[in-house]
Amino acid sequence: RSISWLRNFAFTIDYFNIRIDDLITVIPFQFILNQCYQAQDETLCDNVQRLAQNEGPNNAGFIFNINTETINFGFLETEGLDLTASWRQNLENWGLAGTLNARLAYTHLIKFEVLQVGSVLDPIDREIGASRNKAFGTLSYQLGDWGLTLRGTYIGPAYLDDQFLALIGLPPNDPLAKVGSEFVTDMQMRFTPGDNYEFYFGVDNLFDNAPPPVLRG
Repeated sequence: RSISWLRNFAFTIDYFNIRIDDLITVIPFQFILNQCYQAQDETLCDNVQRLAQNEGPNNAGFIFNINTETINFGFLETEGLDLTASWRQNLENWGLAGTLNARLAYTHLIKFEVLQVGSVLDPIDREIGASRNKAFGTLSYQLGDWGLTLRGTYIGPAYLDDQFLALIGLPPNDPLAKVGSEFVTDMQMRFTPGDNYEFYFGVDNLFDNAPPPVLRG
């Protein structure tokens, strides 16, 4: 309370450690084929559909469809830290008009791993969709019925899925498999003439950032 600009400041830090057993998962197509032809699993062989006769360029016996299904198997476990900071200031105290709001949310992923059908434990932290570091910030200015908000999203660097890389002969941390960090800015302007109406105009990806290149194989 003795520091005036900290009176409107809030900060939180949360640690999470979540595990989901008997995860709802889809049986991979390759696992179905392997179990059918290597383990002679007749139940899974029924999921493989073949042509009964020659059809176009394909001969009889050609695999044209594989049916899969969802089952409860394995687990998902994730661990990390969530930090948030927010600040609100009535600018009239500084001889200006309006109100300023700022908020920052940051997540640091320590662990994210999944055990699925037919696979060993698969750590997916640092892979696309599970970057180690992510942050989301907003800065808003309100003056009467008018408001302006800027939003920024930061996604840290990541790598392609290690199982996909194994198929194309690349090690998990190969530089070719790395996808760089990205920062995207969004903007929205609002006009609220009353309790029942609001008009707004917004632009996503304000500076037209191109997505990072992703290796395909």
